[in-house]
Amino acid sequence: MKVHPRSPPQSNLDAPRLFTFGAFRIELAGRSIHLPRRKVEALSAYLILHSQPHPREKLAALFWGDFSDAHARASLRNALAVLRKELGEDLRLTEHDLIQINSDYPLWVDTREFERQPDSEAALASYRGDLLTDFYDDWVLPLREHYRDWILGAAESTCAGDGLEQGEIFDMLSHLADKSLVDVETKNAASRFRMLETIRGYAREKSIESGEDETIHRYHLSFMARWMGQVEPKLHSPRQIYGLDQIETEHDNLRVALQWPTDNDVEAGLRLAGSLGWFW
Repeated sequence: MKVHPRSPPQSNLDAPRLFTFGAFRIELAGRSIHLPRRKVEALSAYLILHSQPHPREKLAALFWGDFSDAHARASLRNALAVLRKELGEDLRLTEHDLIQINSDYPLWVDTREFERQPDSEAALASYRGDLLTDFYDDWVLPLREHYRDWILGAAESTCAGDGLEQGEIFDMLSHLADKSLVDVETKNAASRFRMLETIRGYAREKSIESGEDETIHRYHLSFMARWMGQVEPKLHSPRQIYGLDQIETEHDNLRVALQWPTDNDVEAGLRLAGSLGWFW
C-alpha cells in the first residue's frame, strides 16, 4: 500500500540535520536536539535509514519485543509523538498500520550526502566514523559494514595512482600498521593513520632522493584544498563550531600543505590560506 506524502514545510533553512556517522546526533536551527530515550533515537535512525513503509507491528516488535504487545504498541505511539514534537508534524507519514518518513520533508542526513558522491573527497570528509557507533542493535550491523566497505572503496579510489593500484591501498596501510610503521589512533569514533616522526623523516629523505617529493606534495596540497572547500562553508553558518573542530583535527595536515607552496606554488598557498582566515 502506497503512503501519500503530506505537504512539506515551506522552507528548509531550519531543516533538521541527522548525523549517523560516528555517534548519533540531531541538530535543528543550529542547536542540538536531545531525544529523551535511546529507543526514540534508535527508532528515528531506523526510519530515516530505511525509507520504505513499515508496519506498526514490525516496529513495535523490533524495538520493544521484550514487552507485551500492548506495552510495545503504547511505547511506539509515545516514541512517535516525541518525534513529532521535536522534529515537526510533517516528518512522519502514516496510513492505516504503515509508518515511514516523509520523503518530501527537507531533512539533511549525512549518509544521503555520502551516497550522492561516494568516491569523492567530500564523501571521505563526511565519514566521521563507523555508522552509529553508540548503537548496539542487530539491525545496525549490516548497514555499518555496508558503509565501511563503501568508504574503503572511496579511499582506495582517491589514493590510487602513479603505480599504486586501487586494490592495494588497504593492504598497504594494514601492512604498515602491522610493522608499526604507522599508528592507528581513534578519536571521536573516527580512525586515523599517523606516521611516526622518525619514519616520516626517513620517508621524506627517500622521496627527495627519488624525485617524488614534489609529486607527493602536489597531491597533498590538492587534496587538502578540495577538503577545505567542503569545510569552509560551515564557518559561515550555524554549524561553525563543527567546521572549526574539523579544521583543528586536520591542522597539522593543513600546515604541511601550506609549507610546500611557499616556495613552489604561491597562488595555491594563498588560496588555501585565505580559506582558513576564519580559523586563524
